[in-house]
Amino acid sequence: MPPDAHGIDYSRYRNAVLSYGRPVKSDWGVMRPQDFGVIELLDQLDAALKERQQAHESAAELLLSLRPIFRDMAEEAPRTGLRRWLALRGLDRPAAPVAVWLLGRYSTSTSTKRLAELADQPMPAAFARHYARTLRRLCLWAPLDKVAVKYKVDWCVRRQAEPRRVPPFSDRLKRFSANVDQSRAASVPERSRMPLWLSAEFWFRRPGKTAQAIREVLDRIRSLVHGA
Repeated sequence: MPPDAHGIDYSRYRNAVLSYGRPVKSDWGVMRPQDFGVIELLDQLDAALKERQQAHESAAELLLSLRPIFRDMAEEAPRTGLRRWLALRGLDRPAAPVAVWLLGRYSTSTSTKRLAELADQPMPAAFARHYARTLRRLCLWAPLDKVAVKYKVDWCVRRQAEPRRVPPFSDRLKRFSANVDQSRAASVPERSRMPLWLSAEFWFRRPGKTAQAIREVLDRIRSLVHGA
C-alpha cells in the first residue's frame, strides 16, 4: 500500500509480522513485530507533525485519519514498542503526546509500572498535560501528584490532580431516569431480566464496558442532551 496523502505508510505497520519475524528480547521487554511496527509508525508521524509545526498548520486532520489504525493496534497492544520509542526519541518530540496517549489506552491495571516511571523524568509542559490526563484516566495517583508538584503553575496539570467530588450512583441514576421517556413504560409486561456482563480486562479485544464506564457514558449523554 503506498503512503497516503499525509505521508504515513500504513502498510509498514500492518506488514510488520512479515518484515520482522520472531519476537526479540530487549531491556524494555519482549519486542514483538507489532512493537517494531508502532515505532516506525510513530517515526513517520513525528516527521509529519514536525513539518506541520514548522508550516504553522493544524495536525487535526492527520490525527483523525489515523484513528482506524489506532483502533486496530488495540488488539495487539504494542506497549513495549511505545515505551521504547519514548525512551529513545525523548519526551520533547512532536509525537510524544500521541505515544503516551496510546500507551495509556493500551495499558491494563498490571502493566502501568513503566508508564508511572515517566513521572520522575523531566518533560516539557505540553507533554505533561497529556501525561497527567493519562495518569488520571488510569487512577495512578502517586505519579500524578509528582507531576502536579513539578508543573503546579500549569493550570491544566493542576486541574487533573485535583480531587473531584462524584455524586453517588443512586443519585445520578435518579437524575438520568427523570429525563427518560416513560410514555411506553406501561406496554412493557415486566422488568428486563437481561444480565449485566462485566469484563475483568477492559482493553482485551473490545470487551463489554465496566460499570464505571457505563455510568460515565450515561452522564455524558445527559450533559449533551440537557446541557447540564
